[in-house]
Amino acid sequence: MELLKEYRPLQEGGEPTEDDEFLGLNINPTPEVDTRQISIRNEQPIGNIQSEDSALVKRRQMPTGNVELHAMNLAVFREQFYNYRRFGVYADPTLPQNYIQDGGSEGIGNTLLTGDQVLSQKLSVFASSSQPERELTKNIKSKRVKGGDSSTGEYLGPWACYEGENEFDKVNQTAEDRKAVLQQAEAARKAQVEAKKKEEEFNPTSEFHGDDLHDYKGRSYILPPQDRSYARAEQNYIPKNLMHTYKGHKRQVQVAKFFPKFGHMILSGSYDSEVKLWDVYGKRNCLRTYSGHKSAVRDLSFTNDGMHFLSTGWDNRLNYWDTETGQVVRSFALGARPFCGQINPDPTRQYAFLVGDVEKKVTQWDLRSGEAVVTYSDHLGPVNTVTFLDNYTKFASTSDDKKVFLWEFGIPIVIRHVADPEMHPICATDVHPSDKYFVGQSADNKVICYDVKAGFIRLNKKKKFTGHLCAGHSVQVKFSPDGQFLASGDHEGRVFFWDWKSARLNSVIEAHEKACVSIDWHPTEPSTMLTAGWDNTMRLWNA
Repeated sequence: MELLKEYRPLQEGGEPTEDDEFLGLNINPTPEVDTRQISIRNEQPIGNIQSEDSALVKRRQMPTGNVELHAMNLAVFREQFYNYRRFGVYADPTLPQNYIQDGGSEGIGNTLLTGDQVLSQKLSVFASSSQPERELTKNIKSKRVKGGDSSTGEYLGPWACYEGENEFDKVNQTAEDRKAVLQQAEAARKAQVEAKKKEEEFNPTSEFHGDDLHDYKGRSYILPPQDRSYARAEQNYIPKNLMHTYKGHKRQVQVAKFFPKFGHMILSGSYDSEVKLWDVYGKRNCLRTYSGHKSAVRDLSFTNDGMHFLSTGWDNRLNYWDTETGQVVRSFALGARPFCGQINPDPTRQYAFLVGDVEKKVTQWDLRSGEAVVTYSDHLGPVNTVTFLDNYTKFASTSDDKKVFLWEFGIPIVIRHVADPEMHPICATDVHPSDKYFVGQSADNKVICYDVKAGFIRLNKKKKFTGHLCAGHSVQVKFSPDGQFLASGDHEGRVFFWDWKSARLNSVIEAHEKACVSIDWHPTEPSTMLTAGWDNTMRLWNA
């Protein structure tokens, strides 16, 4: 207003001029303001309040909050991480003294918290042992539950927990829950006692189904008929014609073998836990049933004369039977499920047999003492087969670890280790009649060959037999008695025949409706073969 008075004075003695009227207007320096209410939606914020891309912000959004980036030295982070894992203490990141200053020497980790307790001394896994650290470690170890005896099933070892780890579960456990747990434990204990009682009460039995145990001359039924010739044929042929179908097993037939030397009988083992003896030349009926297992029969092995055989069952038991009388001469209780059992074919060592089991080892048993004498335990997987080589002084073992080991019989040291990146687990083997080769049924649908020379084995990559499907099944593979043909089953029920020298596929027959897992050539007939499958039957074939 002082400026207006100075520059725009009124004229004395008269009315104001036009300029004076203009300069005398009321001037308000404050601009006009619109006082109406404006509704701003959340989708339209005022200004650019996000300095980062919205996609990056969304990625940092969590159900419990937002992820915040923080720069920390990797060594410091690892120190705090391992401190918490070992001692249960860590640096509180909310305290200012635990942040790294730009120009200071104070670093994170000077103050450690465990709950509400603040430790005045710094504990670090990377620092030398101090008195607080030793006391804390001793206190932690004192709360560790004892591991127990390693020879019992209740052994905890390094997996033992600490006192108070499960206190929350115990507090929240109601009376009904505790009662249910006790009832389950009691039921399990009773079931274990009953199973043990049944095992003690279980007695192997045998039943004869034939007409007479002896003929009119007093000869036992187990002896071969005298009206046939048992000379081995010089040349074999591929069988194509079905002669007979054996029925009698209630479940899948896992293994079937001809009687040694003569082949006048068949021995079969099934998933119905029974072993049956069948006639070949007469009525072709079941002559005797051996009931000595509570689970599936996995393997069978004859002595050289056929008067005794060994049955391997998945009930962790092996029975050594008298073929003629059906009596169990000796029974062996194993600590693990067996996959194979073979009697030593050496005439001077028929008292010894080998068992491969799921516990990655081969055990040598003595029939005279009934005890395990040697354990071969270098495999890393369940042992599938054992095969005697080099005049029965050595044997080869195959396993799920994709390796083949050669052992000296009676010495638990591997003398030859065969492994190849292309190898797969081998589930079945057989030896060539010349004893110079043995083959293995590989899990990649191939039959591979190994050379046996000077007591050692070597993978023969030139000989491979393909065309069949065996993956996932333990399918048997067999040489013909003259060594001219190699036969293998198939999980679709077929039987494949290859020429041994050229590895060329010669013939295929449709043998069973389900998987054909066991085959065997007749020891004397030139072109007779036995097949067994998971359709609960066995079939006899001829050319």
